Amino acid sequence: MVAGYSTFGDVCQGNILLNYHPNDILSTLGRLATGLSILFGFPLVACGAREAIIGVASSLGNESLGASKNHVLLVSGILVLVTVISCTVKDVSLVVGLTGAALGSFIVYICPPLIFSKAVALTKGRDSPESQLAQLNLALVPFGLFIAFLGCFMTIKESMSK
Repeated sequence: MVAGYSTFGDVCQGNILLNYHPNDILSTLGRLATGLSILFGFPLVACGAREAIIGVASSLGNESLGASKNHVLLVSGILVLVTVISCTVKDVSLVVGLTGAALGSFIVYICPPLIFSKAVALTKGRDSPESQLAQLNLALVPFGLFIAFLGCFMTIKESMSK
């Protein structure tokens, strides 16, 4: 990627391999290897997504989503959603930018205060002074949501200006 960016600079496309000539054998092999990696890595990612969706649904009170009778429907829904997104999005940098903005903010600003305040409440007790002090960290959650929204907004704005 560094060599590709050094070669093409700011005019490089989201997928660096698309900058090379279609008849270039090495870039064609690179595109083929990337496609095979995505194709054979997809089941692993889809399985993780399915389990995460089932976990979130059950924590929100919908345990029936994880039932074996709903397995085919859930996996088909995930496959249709991913296929629609992959067929409609022409620039992978949009997907990467949105994912980075949303998940980066979640990992840095939202998840740590939630985990910390819950851990302190479980170890020290919900009414303890330490737990009350740890609740102040939850002020980072709205900030994290704002940063995620701002990052997604700027990614979409930049994508639309191309």
